[in-house]
Amino acid sequence: AGFHTSADSGPVTVAADGSTVVDFTLQDTVVAASGTVTGPDGAPVQGVRVVVLECFCAGSTTGPDGRFAIAGLTEGSFTLSINPSFVRPDLRPIAVPVTLVPGTTVDASVQLTRMATFDLTVTAGGAPADARVSVWSALEFGAVVRSAIVGPDGTVSLPIVNDGEYYLEISSQTAGYASEFYPDTIFRAGAQRFAISG
Repeated sequence: AGFHTSADSGPVTVAADGSTVVDFTLQDTVVAASGTVTGPDGAPVQGVRVVVLECFCAGSTTGPDGRFAIAGLTEGSFTLSINPSFVRPDLRPIAVPVTLVPGTTVDASVQLTRMATFDLTVTAGGAPADARVSVWSALEFGAVVRSAIVGPDGTVSLPIVNDGEYYLEISSQTAGYASEFYPDTIFRAGAQRFAISG
């Protein structure tokens, strides 16, 4: 989790039967910022990547106890990007500003919160629909913030990072865009609008 490090030991010859053992001695690092990442229930979250936004030159991954450490930084103000999306896509990423002073270690512990989600069941004729669900932040090209295909059981879940107003679009995977042939089509301008907060 970034508290210790080891230099490369050099070339290693691996035995044909794979029995080679290589020992490493980890040395304590000079930690500039450290902390613990926990979930909404207070339990540690393992595998969360923590990086320095200003340079991406320093980073750490939380261990089983949720702890991380960032070393090799000079004094100054930085922003730590804490992104749980690879291990807990239901949790909201967060940016933590830190100011580093030589000889001290900043505690950058955070408790992540859950993202809002659109949870839907989409059917056609009583069976799971072959459809795609998209969430739009605005009614303009390129404004799709989330998109997913409906699962075999007819359900789909789309997490939303930021508060705001969104439009929900459900489109057939097979019918195409010939909307004039489908009298139940609703154009985006007339779509249901949802407000997400907290």
